[in-house]
Amino acid sequence: MVSPLSSFAFWAVALCFLCFVTLSNADTHHHPHGRINRRSVITKAPEWTKKIVMSPGHQNPAEAPPNPTEDLELSVDSGVSLDQYYKDAQNATESSAGVTPNKSGLSRRSLDKRDDGPLYCKGRKCPDESCCGPKGICGYGPDFCGDGCTSNCDAKAMCGEYSEEGEMPCGMNLCCSATGWCGTTSAFCDNADPLHKTLPCQAGYGGCNIVSSPSCAKGGGSTSGRTIGYYQSWNVRARKCDTKTPKQLDTTGFTHLFYSFAFIDPVSFKLVPAHNDDVKQMREFTDLSKGGKLKTWIAIGGYDMSNEKTPTHTTWSDMVSTKANRAAFIASVRDYMDEYGFTGVDLDWEYPGEPKRGGRKLADTRNLSMLLKEMRAAYGSKYGISLTLAPDYWYLRWFDAKAMEPYVDFFGFMAYDLHGSWDSDVLTLGKIIRGQADIREIHNNTIPLWFAGLDPKKINFGLAMYGRGYTVADKNCKSLGCSFAGPSKKGKCTDADGVMSLGEIKNLIKDGVESTYLKDSMMKQIAWDDQWIGYDDEETFAAKKAWADSFCFGGTMIWSIDFQASGSSSGGGSGNTGDEGSDLPDINIPPLTKKQVVKELMDKKLPNCNDDYDDVEDKGKLWFDSGAEQWVDKYISTLDDHTEWAKDLLYLLFKDVKGKSIDKSEFSCDAPGAVCDYQRTCEDFNDIGKGGLFYMFLSLKNYFLWMTQLSIELDQQMSTISDSSVPKMRTALRISGSPPAELNILSILSAAFTIASGPTAPLAPVAGYFAGTAGLLSMFGATVGSGTVSPDGPIDAEGSARYLIGNTRDEGIKNIKKLIAAVFGYQVAQADIPKSMLVGDEKYKNPVVRVFGWGGWVRSVNIKGMGEFVANIRSNMDKALLWQMARTWRGLYVVVRDDLPQPKCTNPNNAWDEDGKRCLDVLAWYPKKVTQTLGGNKDIEFAWNDWGMDKLATLRNTVRCWEDNKGHIGTPNTDIGSLKNKNPYDLPCFFAMPVLKGNYSDVSKGSIWLAGNFPGQDNQAGKLWPKSKCEQGNRDLKQNPFNTKKPYLCADFDLTKDLQ
Repeated sequence: MVSPLSSFAFWAVALCFLCFVTLSNADTHHHPHGRINRRSVITKAPEWTKKIVMSPGHQNPAEAPPNPTEDLELSVDSGVSLDQYYKDAQNATESSAGVTPNKSGLSRRSLDKRDDGPLYCKGRKCPDESCCGPKGICGYGPDFCGDGCTSNCDAKAMCGEYSEEGEMPCGMNLCCSATGWCGTTSAFCDNADPLHKTLPCQAGYGGCNIVSSPSCAKGGGSTSGRTIGYYQSWNVRARKCDTKTPKQLDTTGFTHLFYSFAFIDPVSFKLVPAHNDDVKQMREFTDLSKGGKLKTWIAIGGYDMSNEKTPTHTTWSDMVSTKANRAAFIASVRDYMDEYGFTGVDLDWEYPGEPKRGGRKLADTRNLSMLLKEMRAAYGSKYGISLTLAPDYWYLRWFDAKAMEPYVDFFGFMAYDLHGSWDSDVLTLGKIIRGQADIREIHNNTIPLWFAGLDPKKINFGLAMYGRGYTVADKNCKSLGCSFAGPSKKGKCTDADGVMSLGEIKNLIKDGVESTYLKDSMMKQIAWDDQWIGYDDEETFAAKKAWADSFCFGGTMIWSIDFQASGSSSGGGSGNTGDEGSDLPDINIPPLTKKQVVKELMDKKLPNCNDDYDDVEDKGKLWFDSGAEQWVDKYISTLDDHTEWAKDLLYLLFKDVKGKSIDKSEFSCDAPGAVCDYQRTCEDFNDIGKGGLFYMFLSLKNYFLWMTQLSIELDQQMSTISDSSVPKMRTALRISGSPPAELNILSILSAAFTIASGPTAPLAPVAGYFAGTAGLLSMFGATVGSGTVSPDGPIDAEGSARYLIGNTRDEGIKNIKKLIAAVFGYQVAQADIPKSMLVGDEKYKNPVVRVFGWGGWVRSVNIKGMGEFVANIRSNMDKALLWQMARTWRGLYVVVRDDLPQPKCTNPNNAWDEDGKRCLDVLAWYPKKVTQTLGGNKDIEFAWNDWGMDKLATLRNTVRCWEDNKGHIGTPNTDIGSLKNKNPYDLPCFFAMPVLKGNYSDVSKGSIWLAGNFPGQDNQAGKLWPKSKCEQGNRDLKQNPFNTKKPYLCADFDLTKDLQ
């Protein structure tokens, strides 16, 4: 019998291997400069590339976004005149309008709620470009844009019923407010009229729930996982001084370098060099990766490629618009990488969707996701793929980042270029000095990332090695919030208005210009004469990295490495606080060198261990009193990284002990099945004064054995599902042809894990030992959606399901290996250890130490229960998989049949629910066409007769899920410990499916007279669903010359998102 404590500690780890499924970086290799594909690669820059003028910044707008995101729900109780707004904007004073910034210099384009009332527009246009209503108030919809509207009366809301065609959602799953703006606060996600509840969030146009941000230890080091450096290839041609060729770059601390940029031919959609000099320079660039540690990728696009009046203004959008165009691009990129030796590609489209940047709104959103999916399918793991994300929500809303997440190695979030002299063109901004990288605004701009459910470990936090500046309007006012007259003057080398490299800024400081640290903004400023520049340097890089660590960002990206000072590394700064020459993080000890800290640790005696640890009830106290976690945390902090820390430490402890030296090969622990024997007894550790460390090495071994056995059982059980269960399901359900959507295998598997763990690891019995950890074991609440199958790429249903299951199994096993490697220090960063594994005290800086918190692994390992555990997972996954295959690929609905009293509730798919006094039924409509019958389905009888599913319990689970989610398909609650038994029917929404309520009708080959007292059917009482079938029925009546019936009253909808 596995004890509760041992089980708890194991599930804390075993359940988290799935968190790694999206963490797999491409297994790329450096390729020699090939010649095989030379004929298909364009090696000369076309003449049209000369029309694209590159700028020194990453984003180089001539103007700010046309409509800054409104952050207010309009109330008629208060307001400010537009005259006052203009006056305040001009004078740069505090504004009661709430649209102009205050002296803090923060942008009102943030997603925070404002409470200052509506915008008035009497005699003027609305500054937010909405309609000026008859009462001189700005807004959307018939009350503002209809009769009496005085200006901009064709304006469309950002989202919701008054948006374009009434179909525009909030990108990144933000909430659509009652008045048509996207946001993240209660005014958007709940109700802008909290008292009378008259302005609810518009459901169906995004989310309607506030999403919390991820949380990790500040300065915990998660951003050390990757360091990306962009390289401006044109610097050697355009910069007047301080140029850098690839050979002159200091690459210390960088993991990836991106060569910026290659362009896309607007006709053939092949990759082309931006300049003829690039051909030679790219080979010099990729030669930097010959050592194997640095990866060199090609970056495509850039801001200037999509500028208006360039030949490539719409090229990105044109390229993604058809499968043929995408295929040409994908093949060309592969050939280009092979030709020049790149091992990955960064897509820098600035920006999809935005018409003024050559975009086509939602068409780009869908097509860009398809491009990423097809690229990953074509490249496999041979090449890396990354994508830049815009910092401003006005542009970010056109990214379906969650749909693309499975196909990219990582995203790059451009946390800079937020402001510049271009702000003057936008009424809601004005000529007010703001920082281009103010951390307060960056914080607001990251919120959509979390609403979209993105994994922060797959996002690199952007850092700028240049500043943005202004020429001030008044020399006596040179700070955030003051007025500006225009951009700052050109730098000596960059020779561009409004931007200056960090090197140029440092030279000014050397010449006597004073630098000021703006603590609240987490940036610096220099000001002299009539000039102001805001910028970041090594100090603010370190502060921002620590801030980004607290949100679990997985790396940093820097624009750009060629701005680095000569002879220096620009890896983004370090949060370390030791003396000069020390790389120690703050571990609550006086600043010491590494050698001094290690010596003190080796001299320190730890309490003795005992072999009766299995009999100790309070493992948490045993663990803490041993001193193991405190000692190891300090030790790992002295290392440059945690590579092979456990093996090296074991060797270090016993290397001078006669007859007790360690054979490192016996303690490799680098992959499942490897030798993992620490070779020493508790008494041996006591003899060297390090008895407490015995418990650490015992925990390491137990952890390794558990993960090894998990990989074996997972392989066997998941293979059974793929090889045996899926074919049986497909045959029984008679599924064939091209399924309209892929199954979300990870969602099903996560729920199955929850059920298997329910009776084994409830939190209550161990709360005394793991205080404060109850919420840490939640199972990857945001599932990884697999998207939809391309209509021009049919996939056989059985093959698709087996592939997805097999892929999930393979990824799971691969990432169990990564979990082992992350803990033992084998080429996987500590930062990649999932948060839910970190059950130990947050005061410890190293995630490895927190894995073993509270002594949960200090016991004799027992893996006898593993097979039963995973078999139970497989059994429940079988049931959920069958149900979702039936729902997704056979068009099943659960129907509450008002027309069937208990005596008539006798069909094989009927079940009488005594609790609700209602008959539950299953009907099918597939394909969902007017001509297709909507009616009973014999195939699903297989579930009750042959698959062991409880019919009544299954249908109850489905209906309750629908009702509890107010007429929407819910997702299972996968919080570990939420269940007390292994019954899948007790997990809410485990058997999710669309639900309808009403009376069955034979009209148009099957339809349903809807009831009005049911979630999702508001105002539908007595109406016939589906709408399309009802309308066909009315056409049939009209064509019948003998008809005397009145036309049917049709439902307001046909296939909503939840009825798909």
